[in-house]
Amino acid sequence: MTKKRIGFVVQRYGLEVSGGSELLCRTLAERLGKYFDIEVLSTCAIDHDTWANEYPPGPQTVNGVPVLRFPSDYTRDPLEFEKFTFDLFNERSSWTREEEIDWMRRQGPYSQALFDHLQAHKASYDAFVFFTYLYCTAYFGLPPVRDKAFLLPAAHDEDYIYLSIFNKIFRDLRGIIFLSPEEQSLVNGIFGNRDLPQVVTGMGIDVAEKRTSVEAFREKYNLRKPYILSLGRIELGKGSPHLFHYFDLYKKAEDRDVQLLLIGKSLIDIPDRPDIRHLGFVSDEDKCSALAGAEFLLNGSFFESLSIVIMEAWALGVPALVNGQCKVMAGQCARSGGGLWYNDFNEFRKCVNLLLDDRELARKLGASGRDFVKKNYSWETIEQKYASFLNRYI
Repeated sequence: MTKKRIGFVVQRYGLEVSGGSELLCRTLAERLGKYFDIEVLSTCAIDHDTWANEYPPGPQTVNGVPVLRFPSDYTRDPLEFEKFTFDLFNERSSWTREEEIDWMRRQGPYSQALFDHLQAHKASYDAFVFFTYLYCTAYFGLPPVRDKAFLLPAAHDEDYIYLSIFNKIFRDLRGIIFLSPEEQSLVNGIFGNRDLPQVVTGMGIDVAEKRTSVEAFREKYNLRKPYILSLGRIELGKGSPHLFHYFDLYKKAEDRDVQLLLIGKSLIDIPDRPDIRHLGFVSDEDKCSALAGAEFLLNGSFFESLSIVIMEAWALGVPALVNGQCKVMAGQCARSGGGLWYNDFNEFRKCVNLLLDDRELARKLGASGRDFVKKNYSWETIEQKYASFLNRYI
């Protein structure tokens, strides 16, 4: 039987690209090849700040997946775009449609060659899956193929999603794939699109299958003290300044010999103090070993459509503490019983002390998280959800 052909459309794609939605796209493209004939359609960009063309245009193969890349028409000045966005969101109560579209063009990556390809070759694909609503690749690429288009929005409760230009994108398409019940509730509430075909899926987790060596990891990075681990990009949007502030307040309030260990690319300044260590990028084995050796995983992000890192921690039996203002992560912790969440500093302080002092509680939380991931987020389960939904509505 001939497999149905699906185009995965994403803003950037490659082994050098580590963003959440981009990694999800790559992993799904590799995993779902057993069910569908998948081709990835993307730009030549690696850097999501500038969208500069770095990959060569044209066909390539990445981990066995066919990839067709198209050049971005222009680059983006991150500081200029940040100022433009700040001025519009903070100095006006409303935008004109033209201003919203201008913002989207500046957001990027804009590739007329990609959009032309989608329109010209629509008939040769059975369906398209667009990854994230927030970029030009979805905003300009989806409408010409709307009757064959599925959107995986990776939506957060942030200012952008309330722009009027997104109303048609979220309503006029074949179906929507959500990563969490909270994301589904948010999107359905804003756009009134409950009548569209939709499914809550997620992303498979297999970290527990990878090798870990806590002692070797500690020795390699000279980690002699207990540590709390924060894993992922270090930036404003991920709540990093908020996390640094709370950690500083905690250390002033409590005489605890514990470090905050940071793993991931930093886009902001990190406090220069001995109890905060930044390792930057590390290997997968070191990342898993870091998780396995942590007192708990700490995620201070305000905006997530699904937190993969806390499920990676749970897969290794490690509990999580998350920012309760992110409904998605608080919901993950509540459903799994795998972690705690805080809404202010007093709650943060109590939760940290509880996880450090009550080892049995920490163990039980980690075990509950591990059982939750095994039951709901094994790759076999996730693959079947995607395959069943797409086959039903293509």
